Amino acid sequence: MSLKNKTELLQRALNLSQSGNLEGSLNIYNEILSLYPTDEPTIFNKSVILFQLRRYNETLETIKKINSNKEQELNLLFIKASCFGYLGDIETSKKIYQEIANIIPNNNDLLVPIGTTCLQQGIYEVARDIFQKIDKSSSYIFEKNYYMGLAYKGENRLEDAIKFFGNALRIKPDYFQLYPLTAAACFQSNMTEEGDKIMKMLKDENHSFFQHVAGIVECYRSNKN
Repeated sequence: MSLKNKTELLQRALNLSQSGNLEGSLNIYNEILSLYPTDEPTIFNKSVILFQLRRYNETLETIKKINSNKEQELNLLFIKASCFGYLGDIETSKKIYQEIANIIPNNNDLLVPIGTTCLQQGIYEVARDIFQKIDKSSSYIFEKNYYMGLAYKGENRLEDAIKFFGNALRIKPDYFQLYPLTAAACFQSNMTEEGDKIMKMLKDENHSFFQHVAGIVECYRSNKN
């Protein structure tokens, strides 16, 4: 295979993955690696496709073949942490996410997706460490407070969660999904008056949504003790 043919195949694999044909893309990467088995950029691309196909064990085995790639270090750690998380090995996933939290640059475009994935996998403490690095720029201040609130709620640190949810609501008072979440946390913390105020605000601002969620939130109010 000539270098030109290899470049053409790589482009074709990229085009297939972008069009949603992940299996076709994977086949091309395997074809390239049959001739260039140590080509680390292709190995990395293959690992990404395997991850997207949710073939997590195969993804981890493929990543092992990458010896040293500083440029992709953060991406590799993220893929590994996610794989272990989806495979149920939360302790290993947590250790890798903590490593990520220690080296990740203060780039909001990286912090948000990595932190939310960590949050989705229930690794709340490390998610907080990541979200705390989000700067307070106007474009990300809501996300910082909202996700910090979710992380604290996941840890059952409800008073801290309420504080951050309150900050988020002041920034985006029309983010109606956050009202019942905040009110429920208030009721769970025996802050009944505050919870009732939040639900009244929701009722005044979006009555139809209030009717949809009021019964669920009322359960938290009734069971607060």
